[in-house]
Amino acid sequence: MYTPFKRWAAAATFETLHDGRRQQRCDRVSRAPESAAAIIGAHSARSPSEGGNTGFGKGTKVKGRKHHVVADTLGLRLAVTVATTRVQERDAAGGVVAQV
Repeated sequence: MYTPFKRWAAAATFETLHDGRRQQRCDRVSRAPESAAAIIGAHSARSPSEGGNTGFGKGTKVKGRKHHVVADTLGLRLAVTVATTRVQERDAAGGVVAQV
């Protein structure tokens, strides 16, 4: 399963699919494909004990990983990063916003 993923990632297939979907969605609601505003958020998720690089979030009391997401006003993702749960939102925000 990893080999096809690696090929698609190298060929920028995911970006092409995402950009095509964004264009379709923007055409449907008569908007320009460039985002005028974005929303940043985070979600903590538990991971199995053999799950690799994890941490313990003191605020959420969750051992696992945290996903930081930037989405536009239509709900389409602009950027995503994954970190251990011990990383605070304010510290991870710079990295995920820099991808946009």
